[in-house]
Amino acid sequence: MSLVIDVGHGWRATGPSKTFDPGAVGRLNEKAYAEHNIALMYARSLRDACLALDPTLSVHLLVATEANPLTLAKRRAYMPSASALLSIHLNAHTNRLARGHEVWYHHESHLPFAQAVYRAGVDALGLPRRGIRQQAFTVLRRERPAALVELGFISNVDDLQQLLLTTVRTDWARAVAHAIRQYLSSGGAQN
Repeated sequence: MSLVIDVGHGWRATGPSKTFDPGAVGRLNEKAYAEHNIALMYARSLRDACLALDPTLSVHLLVATEANPLTLAKRRAYMPSASALLSIHLNAHTNRLARGHEVWYHHESHLPFAQAVYRAGVDALGLPRRGIRQQAFTVLRRERPAALVELGFISNVDDLQQLLLTTVRTDWARAVAHAIRQYLSSGGAQN
């Protein structure tokens, strides 16, 4: 069994050049926080929790670096035979009151994976529930189960404060690792 954890945003190839895309940027106490950096912290915590739970699980972090910039097509095509892919992001909105946690999927057959990730993560984060939604995001256009998690709104001070807590990140990672292991062990990735 294998899992790809895609860290949203980062370095991307734009023709012959490379640019850094931090994703959305939130502010808290005069300090700026980039979506990519928070997503990377959550991805590493999830990887560690998955390996602590099941050392036989093959976990691959997909991080766009300056040396290895990624296009959306490259993200989607990375390890197509992996049992599942989870792309980690933070939401943003001009309405600073927008809050909450949601998970996206594309193919109907991937809904059970999205549900497992959402149910495990929403209570651990302690954020409002925005639900599970369907959209044809490029990174989700895969044959094997794939989901995109929007941890919360980086543009909302309350969500951002919550997401920056180490205990919240650790609890989310453990809960989601258990859900992914259960999903993969039950043969859910065979859908």
